[in-house]
Amino acid sequence: MREVEYRSSGVPLEEYELIRMDHRRQKQSEESSVSIRRQVEEDNAKCRADPAMAERRRQAFENVAKLMQSFKKADHEIMRWRVRLYCGHIIETEAHYTYTDPIDAGGSSKQCPECGGARQTIVAFEPIGLRGKPPEPTVPTPPPPPKKPTRAELERRVKTLEKENERLRASSVAEGPDRSHWADSPAGHEGRVDDNGEGAARADIEMVHITPLVRASFFEPPIADERN
Repeated sequence: MREVEYRSSGVPLEEYELIRMDHRRQKQSEESSVSIRRQVEEDNAKCRADPAMAERRRQAFENVAKLMQSFKKADHEIMRWRVRLYCGHIIETEAHYTYTDPIDAGGSSKQCPECGGARQTIVAFEPIGLRGKPPEPTVPTPPPPPKKPTRAELERRVKTLEKENERLRASSVAEGPDRSHWADSPAGHEGRVDDNGEGAARADIEMVHITPLVRASFFEPPIADERN
């Protein structure tokens, strides 16, 4: 609910004295009441002469009543007011809490329950308070802290990880090392090198058995010509 600064006028209500503006507003209210009463009497006469019109009017009143029921507010949304009417009697009235005074809420005049005066204008007013107490704001409940695993659960997790490591190790040994990267190697037989270095050893042995002529041509310096 938003904060509203409510107004007061003519307090204390019991000591309020009418002013010229009050008399003018009351006269306007009475004239308006006479005009409205005349219009209602004419509509009632038409409805008595036309049953279909009377039924439409009745249905319209029911729809308005249902609509008003749908707008019903909670007690903490209704502000109560003490008002002094033109006739001098003080009564209580209500309006939605968002209105700063009962006149702005459309209640410039009331039916007086004390003297029965119709359309008595409000000449003074003061707020009393909300009809009900506003509900306390709800605070979201924090989630519970995560449950710590027990020692038995931790031991089971460790065993599970050990079994998984053993399975991966066994799978790696069964499949053997990946030798695809040796496919283009010049060492060894047919471009393959054994894992224990046997291919490299065979290459060294073959180098020893190269013919002296080839070895002299590629690995020994040329012999100078004695004739020069």
